[in-house]
Amino acid sequence: MDTPDQSQLQQWQHAAEAGGVTLAAYLEQQLLADAERLGEVARQIGVAAVAPDELTAAQVRFEHLPLPEALTLRVLPVQHGERLTLVMANPLERQVRARLQIRFALARPSFAMSTPGAVDRILKTAEASERVMGDDMNVDASSDSLAQAVESISLTTIAKDESPIIRLVNMTLYDALQSRASDIHLEAVQDGLMIRYRIDGVMQAIRPIPGLEIANQAMSRLKVVSSLDIAEKRVPQDGRFKVILQGREIDFRVSIMPGVYGENAVLRVLDKSSRGDVMNLDTLGFDTVTATRIRALALLPYGLTLVTGPTGSGKSTTLYGTLSEVNTGDEKIITIEDPVEYELKGVLQIPVNEKKGLTFARGLRSILRHDPDTILVGEIRDEETASIAVQSALTGHRVLSSVHANDAFSVIDRFIYMGVETSTFLEALNGVVSQRLVRRICPQCGPAANPGGGEIGADVPDSELAHAVLPGAGCDACRGTGFHGRIALAEVLRLNTALKAALLERSPEKRAQALAQCADYQSMRSAGMAAIRKRSTTYQEVQRAVAVD
Repeated sequence: MDTPDQSQLQQWQHAAEAGGVTLAAYLEQQLLADAERLGEVARQIGVAAVAPDELTAAQVRFEHLPLPEALTLRVLPVQHGERLTLVMANPLERQVRARLQIRFALARPSFAMSTPGAVDRILKTAEASERVMGDDMNVDASSDSLAQAVESISLTTIAKDESPIIRLVNMTLYDALQSRASDIHLEAVQDGLMIRYRIDGVMQAIRPIPGLEIANQAMSRLKVVSSLDIAEKRVPQDGRFKVILQGREIDFRVSIMPGVYGENAVLRVLDKSSRGDVMNLDTLGFDTVTATRIRALALLPYGLTLVTGPTGSGKSTTLYGTLSEVNTGDEKIITIEDPVEYELKGVLQIPVNEKKGLTFARGLRSILRHDPDTILVGEIRDEETASIAVQSALTGHRVLSSVHANDAFSVIDRFIYMGVETSTFLEALNGVVSQRLVRRICPQCGPAANPGGGEIGADVPDSELAHAVLPGAGCDACRGTGFHGRIALAEVLRLNTALKAALLERSPEKRAQALAQCADYQSMRSAGMAAIRKRSTTYQEVQRAVAVD
């Protein structure tokens, strides 16, 4: 290889400065204007030149540099001649080149460049081909993009990660799982990245990561493992991937969205080690009376039972616990979910795949041809799904589902809004479980903050409960918050004839009279006050989730 001409490099540098661009941008402009200068530019930089047609024909060697890392570094490993050649999209990136020289010190590869866009184009094609294989309807699990994304994470593997970006992402996943986080938020800020977790339903700031380049590369890493387009930064993208931690298989649902300072990512953690066969209503944080009432609804032989509440209120978990109560092996149980969060033995579980046309409505129609006794619909979102669910309940099936609504009574309005005939819906509806989650006082540091223990008696009015129970002082177990875990507050409404008539007439007076006749009915507010009296949570926590005034 010829010796670089320093005077030529200086001329290019002066021209770049005069044009107000970097040297890399200036050389890219020159090559776009005249691709024949590739050899001249490569010689001056001190690397080999590989023409685009030669690069396309060369054998790609991702076994030396895995595709995820190649995408992050923008480097294509190829067999060019007899030597391994690392073709760089930007050969002037000294840090990347230095890292590769250290990593491949024994192999002693040659470094090369090609025309602008050639390396990125081949890397993007390779990435897209992996996504196509993942979407292909093939029984071979190794071709599935999720299976390819499975990675085992431990402190040992994190320490061995050579890439600081991969180490940052993996350490964040590991720390979030150890912290019991339900969501991981990577938020773009003016000078880099802010990492926050949602633990027990509350956001907690974890650490800032300075550096805009680090923030961009971290997002690229998440896109790679989630089989997303790393070049697209202007529109939202959704994906998913898996990791294995301490023998537990963890799913992550990834949503990436552009913001003012860059891209933001939210990762929803789905811990599949919480198997459905060990889950029931008694282990979900319900009190005995509430669990008994939900169980009674679930065991009705036919009809529609709905669980309602805002996002993150535990609706899916309650549905799984309810399904476990009826899963005795004597019935055919089929679910359709988006996604399948827990695996249940003896249950046929169908994941929604809207890209392939498998929606809730289409899946539900097919389920009815499989002779089910019990059907679980992950969520009723539209008129078609709602109509099929109601008809299924009227034709002798037990149907369980969830709906986004504020309380049990607003479910009626939600279905009317979706176009379902009111009388038909009320005839099919057995009952509604409306629920919220509140944080539980930490069992480690909580007792010291609330000396005396025992339940608060009925002689203490509700108005004095605001300062009667305090959170813990904070310890390592609760990360200094005074709370650890959550409990469920539920309002269970079982519809009888009088209540259905009142709802059909949309009469608040008759509804109040019908509720007064339900001896075991407990409002959400009453459930919250009962939890405070048991010293399970605080007044402020209940107030955050339920209107208590």
